Amino acid sequence: MAAEGPIAWFITWTVYGCHLPGAITGWRKIGKGERPAQPLLEQWHRERLNHEVLTLNVEQRLAVEVEIKRHCVFRGWTLWAVSARSTHGHAVVTATNVSGKTFAIS
Repeated sequence: MAAEGPIAWFITWTVYGCHLPGAITGWRKIGKGERPAQPLLEQWHRERLNHEVLTLNVEQRLAVEVEIKRHCVFRGWTLWAVSARSTHGHAVVTATNVSGKTFAIS
């Protein structure tokens, strides 16, 4: 029997200000894929940040992982993996009856 939807979602998110468009470390644009470094674009975005760039310490990363686990329990999702890093995070979840257009962790 074929699955109705995806087997799992691989979710990646960034921490505020750590991965700006134009970054020399690499960046992607929706619908365009990998883009070359554009230092002036990165600087333009950096100057428009509303807050200082945030990087997560060990305690904050643990708090993010705990909250993702709690959220999955609340939603009835299966959490396969979670990893909060200092500048970004990843989670793999099975979320039945959720389409990509409506998927949001709130």
